[in-house]
Amino acid sequence: MNYLIYAIFIIGFGLAMIYFNWMIAILILFVGIALLFTKSGVIFSADLKKFKSYKSFFGLTIGYSFQSSDFNKVKLKYTNETTNIFSQGVARDIRARTYDIVLTKSTNQKSTLHEFTEYKLAEKTFNIFVEKLGYEGVNKLAEIQSANLRKRKRGR
Repeated sequence: MNYLIYAIFIIGFGLAMIYFNWMIAILILFVGIALLFTKSGVIFSADLKKFKSYKSFFGLTIGYSFQSSDFNKVKLKYTNETTNIFSQGVARDIRARTYDIVLTKSTNQKSTLHEFTEYKLAEKTFNIFVEKLGYEGVNKLAEIQSANLRKRKRGR
């Protein structure tokens, strides 16, 4: 259910399209329903020499495999985006929070492994890279949280 918000908007648009063209509406509804059942994640091999970022559509898995020896740094990055949507005089805010795992090679080439929507899963994956694979790790969210805690303590 990683694409739940997108699926709801597409299904809503497809339902509205039924009034104008039912054939296009069915196609749009099919895309929205497909997004409801789309999954994504990261798979590690048993010996931790390879890992794979994947997306799964109705059992069909597509992804990229990486060798663990190709990278040496990992960063857990926090992204908070807000979008304003104005519709019929009503303003709505849509907020998207993601936790990105970014891997870096020794040549400073960066690659985003995965965007997590849950912090616990992102932190668990980050810890596998740092503790089990020995990568140099930077947890940007932990840095933000500790900076905010220091600000609160100074304000008292």
